[in-house]
Amino acid sequence: MQKYYTILIFSLLLAATFSCRNNEKREVNNFPTSTQSADSSSKKFAELQFVEDFFDFGSLVQGEVVSTSFRFRNIGNIPLVIKHVIPSCGCTKTKVSKEVLSPNEEAFLEVNFESAGWRGIQYKDVTLRTNDSISEKSVTIKANVVVK
Repeated sequence: MQKYYTILIFSLLLAATFSCRNNEKREVNNFPTSTQSADSSSKKFAELQFVEDFFDFGSLVQGEVVSTSFRFRNIGNIPLVIKHVIPSCGCTKTKVSKEVLSPNEEAFLEVNFESAGWRGIQYKDVTLRTNDSISEKSVTIKANVVVK
C-alpha cells in the first residue's frame, strides 16, 4: 500500500511540474527576449546630457571675474524643459541660452565666477532642474584664487 501512495505522489508531482510549464519565451532580468521588441522609441522621455560637466579656470587673481560655457543637449525624444538654474553660491552668475530644447537640440549654460572675497582653491556648482527622469544634473567649476 505504501508503494501505491509513493507512486501516486510522484505521479502528481510530475504532472504538476509539466502542467505549469509555459512554452512562451519569458523576459528574464528585464532584458527582452528575441521575440520581444527592444524598441525604445515608444517610451517618451527628455534627457539632458552635458558635453563637459567640469571646467578648471586654473589660477586667477582675487577680484577677477571669469566665465565659461557648458554645452548641453536633449538626447530624449520629447522637449526638455529647464525649470530652474541653481548656482551653489552668490558669487556664481548663470545664463541659459534656451529653456526648452526639442529632441537633439543643443544649448549653452554660461557660468560667471566673481572671485572677490575668495582665496585658495574654490569649487562651485550649478544645477539644472529639468523634466528629465534624473531631474537634477550639475556642472562644476574650479579656480585657484590667489591674493596679490
